[in-house]
Amino acid sequence: MLLRVSTIAICVSAVACGNPAAAPVDGAATDGAHGDATPLSGDFALAFAGRRAHDGSPAVWLWHSKDGHYDSIAGTAPCGSVSATPSGQFLACDMILKGPAIIERSTRQVVRSPISDPASCGDPVLTSDATRVFCNAYGRENQLGWQLWTYLRAGGAATVITDQYNYNSPTVRPDNQRVAAAISGFKSGIGDMKLDGSDFRMLYTNANAQRAVRQPSYDRASTRVVFLECGGPGPHGGLTLCDVYIVDANGGAATRLTNTPGLKDGPVFSLDGSKIYYLQAESDRLQNIVELDIASQTTKVIATDIHENDQVGVSGSQTLALLPE
Repeated sequence: MLLRVSTIAICVSAVACGNPAAAPVDGAATDGAHGDATPLSGDFALAFAGRRAHDGSPAVWLWHSKDGHYDSIAGTAPCGSVSATPSGQFLACDMILKGPAIIERSTRQVVRSPISDPASCGDPVLTSDATRVFCNAYGRENQLGWQLWTYLRAGGAATVITDQYNYNSPTVRPDNQRVAAAISGFKSGIGDMKLDGSDFRMLYTNANAQRAVRQPSYDRASTRVVFLECGGPGPHGGLTLCDVYIVDANGGAATRLTNTPGLKDGPVFSLDGSKIYYLQAESDRLQNIVELDIASQTTKVIATDIHENDQVGVSGSQTLALLPE
């Protein structure tokens, strides 16, 4: 049911891949082993939200590339999204109307992030040094629609850093210099800005009003962004026909990598940046994990999760997070 997959070690170091050194926020040490570079090859795990099949309790699951097995992290409230720092030491979970939760992988403990307002901030992501959280929540006062907020992981009130457009699915550049998010409404595409909200720019503008941009995610070298562009009604309505695109992290024309029907979710780059992994729904109760080779633009299913499986139920997960092993 679950197939083993291995990665090709194209880059052996952050320097070889042109990955700039991470810039800590608020003077904190970088995430991982005292600032050691995140591995760019080797075994990895893919994290996703699901439920334990035997009792229906929510969990965050890890699928391991080394041997195709999976295990779960301590149960949480139902998660709509899961993200991770580049080293994989910390994960952030959107607890669906209950605010963000931070998961420390080494202890597998889930801690409600002590945010006082807005309490229901969704799609949380952490900076690489795991000191600051970014999320999206409905605007206040003169703000339009869904805006980006940020707060310290240690707790406190969040600060809104945007005041226009509708933002969702924020992603922090691994060098800790900028944050990007999908934009919808009267303007559609991907915008990015410095961590304080200044120096806004459009990385990609969607010219097709019938298609929505979703779920941008940086590669580990901070040079490219993968995202979905979706449009067209599926069997249950909504934007269910999605394809995978990449664009330069400084903006420009996007490259379409897939042209296939079906709902796709949560695209993430591999450690070395040569592949992309995403969830693809085959039905209400079946989701596959697909590997996309960027150079050849070919895909293969590397993990299949059927609802009869006696361990894990992945149905309903919206994102993947890639963690080095």
